[in-house]
Amino acid sequence: MRVTARGVVLRELHAARLGGSPALQRRFDELCASAEPGLYVVRAVGDELLVERRNQSRLADGQPVRCVPSPIAHETGPRQKPAPPSRYDEVRLAGVTTLLTDAHGKEVYESCVASVVTFDGRGLVLTPESSPRVASLAEAFIAQNFPVRRAPIPVQSDWALLLVNALKTAEPERGLRAAFPPELRAELERAFEESASRPG
Repeated sequence: MRVTARGVVLRELHAARLGGSPALQRRFDELCASAEPGLYVVRAVGDELLVERRNQSRLADGQPVRCVPSPIAHETGPRQKPAPPSRYDEVRLAGVTTLLTDAHGKEVYESCVASVVTFDGRGLVLTPESSPRVASLAEAFIAQNFPVRRAPIPVQSDWALLLVNALKTAEPERGLRAAFPPELRAELERAFEESASRPG
């Protein structure tokens, strides 16, 4: 969860993800009202919130890229983000963007810490709804607020690639891929910033 001077980015989507009892939602509202700007990990355990301050995102521009079969490649559709330790820990490598693929390494589903957003020269492309991946608030926000199409994202492609999660966006090392349009990235980032709010 990212907090700016304006409030919590994607606050309403975070609240919906947490779900839970009215007591849990009250605790979340209290956190959103008082949290200082920064990055946080927030998890619900029953009616309690576990909150951990984070210094920085794992995402960074220019990271080298590798492809690894997804630990949930045999499943279908989005899954709730697992709490650590999880199968995702095995595919993460510090300072590297790990793209998670089908078992044959031909189609990208997500990265190890973010959703994958591509630009095919005409518009934004997101992975199909049936792709096995973490249920991403960032992906949901983009799908709700921007014109997108859903299609398989080839590993071998020149489509521009952007990684997006609730904390930030990042364009990894491009290789043979086109550059993600900077004005479109700025538009996405602006929309995320404008989603920030506090209760009341």
